[in-house]
Amino acid sequence: MHHFKYYDQFALAKPLAEMMMSTLSELSLEPPDLLIPIPLHSQRERERGYNQSSLIARELSKATGIPAAEKGLRRIRATEVQAKLDLQERIKNVEGVFALGDIEITQKRVCLIDDVCTTGATLFSAADCLKSAGAARVTGLTFARALKI
Repeated sequence: MHHFKYYDQFALAKPLAEMMMSTLSELSLEPPDLLIPIPLHSQRERERGYNQSSLIARELSKATGIPAAEKGLRRIRATEVQAKLDLQERIKNVEGVFALGDIEITQKRVCLIDDVCTTGATLFSAADCLKSAGAARVTGLTFARALKI
């Protein structure tokens, strides 16, 4: 994941998505209507050159036929890198940072796509935005879940 995220290993998007697909199909929920990747702030995306969550969502969409709305959410302000923050700082860092893009999600089942979930702060903030905009259900799917041992 580290190489995919920070060292331009784009070819890893497909195998990562394939591994995530089994989890998506095992969910005991109705399939989502839409996949929405967690967006990066435009400045961070320009620096990195890509959004790793968008690459995964694109591959998941190809494999499942579920549309991916890569611009479904926007990050409306730059934030500190979450990896450097504790739980409370992470929650505050991403509070109110997302806005709905140019899509209609009223009564749609949405699945947020991200690479890693550490505390869930980013996913919860994005889900709050989508629920406020009328999404019927919001779930999150990540490749990895960080655990504090």
